[in-house]
Amino acid sequence: MNSTLLHPSVSGGAARVQDWFRTARSDRRSKPLLLSVLVLTFLLLPSSAFAQYFLPGDEPSGEYPGYWSWQDMVQKFEEYQRAYPALVRMQSIGKTYEGRDIMAVKITSAVDTEDPEKPEVLFMAGIHPREQAPQRGLMRFVDELITGYGTDERASRLLDTRVLWAIPVYNVDGKVYDFKFGDGTTRGANWRTSREPFGVDAVGVDLNRNLPVGWGTASDNPGSQTYHGPAPLSTPESQVLFNFLGERPFRLFLDIHSTSHAYLMPGPKIAEDAEIYDRLTRGLQARQREPYRGNVNRNETQSRALSGTGVGQTHVTGLYMHGITSYIYELGPSNFYAPPDSIDAHWDRNVREAWYYLLEESINLPVRSQGSFTVDNSPGGSFTPGTVREWRPRVEGDVAYGVLVTRHPAIEVTGEFRLYPLVGSGHFLNVQEDAVPGTEVPLQLYLWDRERRRSVIDLSVTIDSISGGGGGGGRTP
Repeated sequence: MNSTLLHPSVSGGAARVQDWFRTARSDRRSKPLLLSVLVLTFLLLPSSAFAQYFLPGDEPSGEYPGYWSWQDMVQKFEEYQRAYPALVRMQSIGKTYEGRDIMAVKITSAVDTEDPEKPEVLFMAGIHPREQAPQRGLMRFVDELITGYGTDERASRLLDTRVLWAIPVYNVDGKVYDFKFGDGTTRGANWRTSREPFGVDAVGVDLNRNLPVGWGTASDNPGSQTYHGPAPLSTPESQVLFNFLGERPFRLFLDIHSTSHAYLMPGPKIAEDAEIYDRLTRGLQARQREPYRGNVNRNETQSRALSGTGVGQTHVTGLYMHGITSYIYELGPSNFYAPPDSIDAHWDRNVREAWYYLLEESINLPVRSQGSFTVDNSPGGSFTPGTVREWRPRVEGDVAYGVLVTRHPAIEVTGEFRLYPLVGSGHFLNVQEDAVPGTEVPLQLYLWDRERRRSVIDLSVTIDSISGGGGGGGRTP
C-alpha cells in the first residue's frame, strides 16, 4: 500500500500499518491475522482514501480564512461521507494532467442504489480556480441539503426524489497552484487555466474553451488566458468531463462561474428547447433579489448562421452533444476573491432559492435517449490544405437539427449547427493551411429530434497532398 495515495487523515496510520505488514509477511504464523487485518483495513478506510487527491507539496501557503482550499473540501466531504453514509458517496471520475483525482460527489437518499426514476443533475465549480464564489456557494448548498436531510422538509424531499452530483473543483491542478502561490490570506495566485506546459514560458489551457462544439474560435496563443489548447478535448480534464456527461443520464448541468451576474445558455435550435430555457430563466430571475441577465433567442432561423456559438464551452457541449439542459451560471460578486461575507450575502439574495428551484424543476426536464437516425453519404471531394468543403448530409429519420464537430485541429468546422431537413447551405469543413497530408481527421455528426433522441454518426476524412489536388476550395455535395 502506497501511503501517498491516502487522505492525510489516514496516511500516518497507513505508514505504521505498512511496517506491521512487512513483519507479518515474514512470519508464517501471522498470515491468517494479516488477511483479517487487510480485509478490515479496506472496510474501515473511506473509499476516497485510495484516490490520489493530493500530491506531495500540495499544502496551501496559508489559511485563506473563509475560502475553501482543495484539502479542506476533500476533508469536508470525508466528514459528510462518514456521518451520512447512506446519503453521500465520493468517487474519482478521472485524473488531471498532474495526476490528481477529480472528485465527484453523489448526494441522494439510498446513495448506493441506482434509481432511474430519480432525475440526476450536475453542479460544478472551479473550472477557473481563482473564482472563489462558485466554490463557496456550492459548498454552502450541499451543506444545507446534507445536514438538513431528515429535519428540513424541502431538503429531505429533494434528496429522496433527486440525485445531485457535485464537482466542487473541476480544475484541481489549478486550484492547488492558486492557493499554493497566493498570499495565504485573501488572494490566491489569480490562476485561471490548467497546469499543462506548452513550450518554455506558457502554461495552461482554458478548460472552458477546450470542448468540441465551437472549438477553434477562442485563442490559439498558448500564453493566453483563453487558450483553447492544441486540439478539442486535448486535456485529460476535458476528456474526463466529456465522458462523465455522457455516462450519466443528467437532465441539468450547471457550470458555476463568477463574476458576470448573468446566465449564459446555448442558443436553442428548436422551439422546444427555447421554451425550456425561457421557462427556467424566468423562474430563476423570479427568485433573485437582483435578477441576472439572461435572454433566450427564440428565432430558429438564426441557427443557420455559418458559425456556432460557445467557443468550446461547457454549456454548448452539454446541450448539443449530450442533450443536457445546461447553463453557465455567473455569480455576481464583483471580484474573484470577494470577501467571504459578501459572497454569502450575494448567495442569500440571489442564489439559494434559484438553485433549489432548479433542483425542483429537474423532474420536468427531458433526458436524452437513443435515436435511430442514419446518414447515407460522407463528406466528399479533396481535402487539401487551405481549402473549404461543404457537406450536405442526406439524413434518414425525423431529425430536427444536427451538430458537426471535429476531433482534430487540421479541420475546423463552421456551420456546425443546421436545421433539418436542409434548405440552405450545409456544414463547412475548413482545412487548415498547415494540415499535414495523410492525417486522418475524425468527425462526429450529432443528430437530434424534438424529444432529445440522439444518434451519433462517426466519420473521418483524410488530408490530401496539394499535388494530389482536386482543386481549391469549392463545394462538394
